[in-house]
Amino acid sequence: MIDAEEAAAQLAMQTGIYGVWRSAKGGDCTRIGPKARCFCDHPFADHFFVSPKSPYPICKSCNCRGFAFIPSRPEEIGEWWLPRRKGFNVHTWRAKCRCGHGHDEHDPHTRRCRCGCPAFTSNFACLACDLKWEDHETVFETARERLVAGRPVGEDFRPLADDPALRDMVFPEGHSADSADAYVPNRPTPAMRFS
Repeated sequence: MIDAEEAAAQLAMQTGIYGVWRSAKGGDCTRIGPKARCFCDHPFADHFFVSPKSPYPICKSCNCRGFAFIPSRPEEIGEWWLPRRKGFNVHTWRAKCRCGHGHDEHDPHTRRCRCGCPAFTSNFACLACDLKWEDHETVFETARERLVAGRPVGEDFRPLADDPALRDMVFPEGHSADSADAYVPNRPTPAMRFS
């Protein structure tokens, strides 16, 4: 998880676009990087911004109207023991609704399940803030917007930035997180023209 957070921070520093999963309490719970999963079940790398004013990137692989973060690993919701179970496959794990079905069995637009439940209501809580999935929003901001709001940008956005000694232990020199170089979102700058 920490490598994914580092890759997300690197991506934000490269592009100037900071993607986060923000709780109703106002805190940034998760940084959104190339491998972060959308409710449509495609990674962030499969999404792109249509224009500079687009608040959310849309999906290249389906008709998703905008990236909405959903946890992709059980550790993100405090179920750290699941990957240790014999036969557990983290690649098939999905965040569950109270109806018992995974997010991938719900419509990405209406959030309704094919079982008849009216909307995805998480049966889990965020590891960072202990609020439910529906008590969060996915936000994409520029560095300027974050600075105006008093939020960290650049090196201060990296995981463990507030404790350099701990950061150096977790990310020793030469450590390679999942590379953000593999994905740069297509969000045009305001100076670009569209035809």
